Amino acid sequence: MDDFSYELEGMRKLRRMTMSQIREWSDGGVTGMCYSYLKPAVKLSRVTGKYIPVGMCEDESGIEDEGNVCNPELGVLEFADAYAQMEEDGTLDSSTRFLLLKNIIHSFNDRYRREYDSPEPSLKELNCFINAAMAMQRYDNEMVPVSLKAELFREIGLFGQVQYMCKKFEGAPGLEEVLSHALNGKTRPFVTRRYIPER
Repeated sequence: MDDFSYELEGMRKLRRMTMSQIREWSDGGVTGMCYSYLKPAVKLSRVTGKYIPVGMCEDESGIEDEGNVCNPELGVLEFADAYAQMEEDGTLDSSTRFLLLKNIIHSFNDRYRREYDSPEPSLKELNCFINAAMAMQRYDNEMVPVSLKAELFREIGLFGQVQYMCKKFEGAPGLEEVLSHALNGKTRPFVTRRYIPER
């Protein structure tokens, strides 16, 4: 076997191994060997001190000007601040709004829910998470599938809403597993299935 064929086979083995170790959480987060965190929807401008959508600081060549953007680690409160600031400024478009809600949900769960020894969130962070989960309910079922809406109700402890959705949308994919966790009073995200990325 020549060097190229050997390297190609090695890459295929690594890819197979990687795929088998990637998992999807019930809220759509991804974990595993190739952990894929939902990318932040916003960055913080060094020039204005305000949050701006990712991609807004591009020069004429289309390359983002990192000199004008600082991107500290953003958490639940930073994403919520970005949402409030951009809404007040009138710069919050529908796409960024949706991504920021997902950023709030994922950053909360990444920090406080995915591990059993996670720290406790502050009341402010918990309120931001609840508000984001409730805001996701307003989207149509194509943008936010019924199973994800039910999952978000479960994560904020509205187990009765989960039961209602399971009756209303009986047979929808993923609802039974969400319901089984709700009936046991569980609010933590759980791993649902193997994640198969788009090719």
